[in-house]
Amino acid sequence: MASLSSISYLLKCKLLLAGFVIFILLFYKLSFVPTWQLLNETQVMEEKRQAVQQAPERINYLQSELQLTEALFMTDSLNGNLQHNLIDEMAVYCNQSTVTVKEIPMQVMHKQDYFLIETFRIRLEGEFKSLLQLLFLMEKKYPGKIASVHFASIKNYKTRIPVLYADFYFQHIKPDNYAK
Repeated sequence: MASLSSISYLLKCKLLLAGFVIFILLFYKLSFVPTWQLLNETQVMEEKRQAVQQAPERINYLQSELQLTEALFMTDSLNGNLQHNLIDEMAVYCNQSTVTVKEIPMQVMHKQDYFLIETFRIRLEGEFKSLLQLLFLMEKKYPGKIASVHFASIKNYKTRIPVLYADFYFQHIKPDNYAK
């Protein structure tokens, strides 16, 4: 190979520049990359540490949310069968007003996760104002939810007078005692 003195000045500068670039890349690879990796790992560990420190607060918050959910959805107002309680209350109201209970089909139960959702329908006949008052009474008195109300005016062919019907759909959510 040629001696260093026989290489031109321009080629020496190019070799020096190439060596400097290789040195910078090697320096970057050996020092900055591990430093940034350690910085990222430190940030992840700091986030985990904060999550662990906040775990008791988070547990307390979730327990309070669970108690609130249980209080809202899982209590029966009379500690019995909600459907029977509603029917009894409606019977008392119907005796005092012009509302008549026409149909009470079987209730439908649907299991979802750890909850049991009871849905049942009650068909009533009466005046609009009386039906709305009964609806208001049921919403305020019982923990379940009135999922839907459907009003229909159907002509009675015997009397030739239209009759107003209301289908009340009640839903009640309670814990599934047999969930895993």
